[in-house]
Amino acid sequence: MLRCVLVFVFVATMLSAGWGQAPWPLTASNSSIRDYVTLHDFVPLGIELAETTGHRLIYPPDAPQWRLSCFILVAMGTTSEGDTIILQERLPLYGSHTQRVFLSSRSGWEHLYGVASPMYYDDGDSLFPYPTVYEFGRYAGGGECIASMSFNEADREWIYMVRPTSGDGDTVEIRCHPRSVPFWMGKVEGPYIVHGAVFNVEDIDIWGGFWELGTCEGRIVVPEVGSWTFEGNFLWDRAYHRVYYSESAWRAAGAPLSFSCFGIFHPEFDIMVTRSVNPSPIESPVPFQHQGRLNFHARGMDFSFDEFFYDDNGGMQPDEHYLTGTYPGGEVNLTGDVFIFYPNDWEICSGVWWDTTAFRDWGRAFIIWTGTVTLYGDTIHVDDAWGVGEFTRFATETTEVSENETAKLPSEIDISVYPNPFNSSCVITAPAGAEVEIYDMRGGYVCKLFACSPEEGDGKRYRYAWTPSSSCTSGVYFVKVTPKDGGVMVRRVVYLR
Repeated sequence: MLRCVLVFVFVATMLSAGWGQAPWPLTASNSSIRDYVTLHDFVPLGIELAETTGHRLIYPPDAPQWRLSCFILVAMGTTSEGDTIILQERLPLYGSHTQRVFLSSRSGWEHLYGVASPMYYDDGDSLFPYPTVYEFGRYAGGGECIASMSFNEADREWIYMVRPTSGDGDTVEIRCHPRSVPFWMGKVEGPYIVHGAVFNVEDIDIWGGFWELGTCEGRIVVPEVGSWTFEGNFLWDRAYHRVYYSESAWRAAGAPLSFSCFGIFHPEFDIMVTRSVNPSPIESPVPFQHQGRLNFHARGMDFSFDEFFYDDNGGMQPDEHYLTGTYPGGEVNLTGDVFIFYPNDWEICSGVWWDTTAFRDWGRAFIIWTGTVTLYGDTIHVDDAWGVGEFTRFATETTEVSENETAKLPSEIDISVYPNPFNSSCVITAPAGAEVEIYDMRGGYVCKLFACSPEEGDGKRYRYAWTPSSSCTSGVYFVKVTPKDGGVMVRRVVYLR
């Protein structure tokens, strides 16, 4: 009798500590969920999150399998001056993050401020008018700030703000308005879908949560530099990640392999896709994620979009993406051309638990999509739909790498284009004696360039300057380089007027 009591106490203790629990429920797809987001989905207290003294948010102590909580906002649009602007914001539950902004009239990605845990919660009755998560941080030039995301559930509005805690400092306000049903990876209680294989631990990353897509308007003020107002689109990623097999997530590091997750914005529709390929020998109880959603917000219709085929032009940093498929209302046939990466060159790392010689990387791509989408016999011609995606890639030493990718594994890049994107002129560096031509994204000849100066300290490479004529419109162009000793090399460049 005493032995039975001791066994019962031991098992109860292990279960209360999160050890030996039944596996988290999984499914192959959650794209059919059409529920609107609630406060419980935003801040799921008692499941993914716990609120401690001082309103700090942490993982529940009895649930060690949680590994990542995403509070990620990407906003992109056009300023009142006609510049392209992209903001990447993230509030980390643990750790720190540097927030970045891209403005086509300036040079590349810029660091505005950084934020760090702990994360705090306000229920809307104290510091903020709506339920809010917030963190403190520091500006790049010094001084402290507070960054927050609020949820106005009644009006379906997300409000991201940054302001100084005292004195002057950069301010950011972005108001986001979802325009159809969310894209669900899973309700917080489950079931979840499989995001990918954990690279350093024999396990899989499973995730739930949601994306909201829609329109946004924002304003950035940088004292003594300038202010910008903009309108455009946003993707708000609020996701909950867990390990599946392990008793604790503390050793599981980095982004899982290998996934392609992206959203596409168009005046008549939004498309959302998550797809993963398992590069590891690990077995999953359900297939790796392959789900999509197609929302025709302008017509009040929405569909699951799981019958799709996705591909890219290969390599560790692909710059062309292809999406085709069918759904109950018609077909999708789109091609995407990257106009800017983040980071500009994805960092290629080596080693995974099943192959120490393999390569892996992570990055985001901002993409312009073209093609057609049909809806009950109507054809929607897509000329320049913007999109954003997040990707991980995996390769072994024997993996074939495409010739025109931006980041190659073993060989040098013979052509460089800077800045890229650009809004007035760019400089192309190519082998001496090469023929350099510009083509538009449909393959039409634009012009031929002539060398203007040798690369400093290197007589083997020359600089070629391109200043587009007034007839050139914003978009993707190709730099075709034909070296004098044969062969053809191509680089993509984005012109933003």
